[in-house]
Amino acid sequence: ATGFFGRNILSSFYFVQKSSIYNFNVTSLIRDKNFFFDPSITSSSKKNFNVIEGGLEKLTQIKNIYDVLIHLADQQATHEIYTNNKISETEIVMRSKKNISYVFDFIHNNDIKSFIYVSSGVVYDKKDIKKGILESDKLINKKNSRYYNFSINKLTTEKEIKKEFSKTNLNYYILRAFTFAGPHLFIDKKKFAFVDFFYNCINNKDIIIYGNPSSTRSYLYSYELVIWCLRLISHNSSSGCYNLGSSYETTIQNLAIAIKDITRSKVTISSNSMFVNKNYYVPNTRLIEKKTGLSQKILFKEIVKRYYMWLKILYSF
Repeated sequence: ATGFFGRNILSSFYFVQKSSIYNFNVTSLIRDKNFFFDPSITSSSKKNFNVIEGGLEKLTQIKNIYDVLIHLADQQATHEIYTNNKISETEIVMRSKKNISYVFDFIHNNDIKSFIYVSSGVVYDKKDIKKGILESDKLINKKNSRYYNFSINKLTTEKEIKKEFSKTNLNYYILRAFTFAGPHLFIDKKKFAFVDFFYNCINNKDIIIYGNPSSTRSYLYSYELVIWCLRLISHNSSSGCYNLGSSYETTIQNLAIAIKDITRSKVTISSNSMFVNKNYYVPNTRLIEKKTGLSQKILFKEIVKRYYMWLKILYSF
C-alpha cells in the first residue's frame, strides 16, 4: 500500500472512518514500513488500521476474518523482470504463480468473500487500435514489446485467478488499469507524461514530447477509481475482467498544453518524433459502468486542476 493505488485506497478508507459511523478494520501488508505514507493511519484512535511489514509470504501470519482482499503488491513484486531480457518467459511464469499462491492460501484460510486484483491495460495488443480497447480485444504476444515481460506476469496471474476461483462462490474482479492522476502521484515519478509535464512547467523547463504528440491517453481521477472498486464489491457484481480507467480521450499534445495553461508557465512545447506512429491507449469502460451504475464525474480539465492544487499544498509553492 505504498504505491499510487494503495495510498489512495487507504487514505479513502481512513477519511471515511474518521468522518462517519462505519465500523470496519483494514490491514495493510507493505514491504517497508519506512515508506508508509501516513503514520497517523497506524495510530488511528479507533485502532482499526493495522500495518504489517513484509512480502506476500507474510500473509500466512495474518489471522483474522476478512470480507475483502485487494491485491496490489504484484505491481512491483518482481520489478526486475520487466526490463531484464535475460529472464526467460518460463521464469516469469514460475515467479508469478508462486506470488499468487500465497494470496490463494490466504483467501481460502480467511473466508474472503470478494477479491480484487489490479492488472494492467498493457496486457492488450495495441497495434492498429484506433478506438476504445475492449476486455475481449487481442492480448499482447509480441516478445520484443517494451512491456512484454510485465504483461506475461499480469496475464499469468489473471489465468491462475480464473482457474482457482471460477467454480467457487468467491467474487473476483480482475481490473485492467489504464492511466490515472490525482493525490499521491508524486512529481518525481517522471516516467509518466502527466507528471513529467508538471515537473517541467513548475521548474521552467521546456517540454519535449518523446513520441507522436497525437498519441492518445485518458485519465481517471484517483478517488474515482476507489469508488468504482468498492461499487463492484457492494453491488455483488459478476466475477471477471474489467477495464478500469477513463474513456474520455485526449492527445499528449493537449495534455502538455493543459498543464502549461494551469501552471501559467512560459515553457515551450516541442516534439522530436513527429513521424512516429501514433499510440492509442484508451479503454472502453462500458462493462464496468454497466455493472456499477457509475460514470466518470471528474473529467480531464478538472483532474489537471485538482492535481495542481494538491501539488501546491504538498510542496508549498
